[in-house]
Amino acid sequence: SSKRLKTLKNRYVYCIQERGRDALAPIKIGVANSLETRLTNLQVGNPMPLRIYGTIGPLTESEAKRLENQIHMDMSCHRIRGEWFTGHALWMFDQAKARFEG
Repeated sequence: SSKRLKTLKNRYVYCIQERGRDALAPIKIGVANSLETRLTNLQVGNPMPLRIYGTIGPLTESEAKRLENQIHMDMSCHRIRGEWFTGHALWMFDQAKARFEG
């Protein structure tokens, strides 16, 4: 049922970063249930190699969207465009992950 799907913990908030430049390379924060598929899809449109920096989860869909929105707000001063941020914001992802893992 639709209700059961909404409570299924199969979503992850991810941080994907351009690889091979430096620690401040751009990062993307988003939600996915298949991290490898998401990485592959993002790589198609990005000339730089990408890597999964970290994940938070598993979460329900609503938990994941809420956490993603909070991280986006926290990182807003580091926003490049859309869901992409400067690498200066990596510590904020690390902090959110530490809070989740408690």
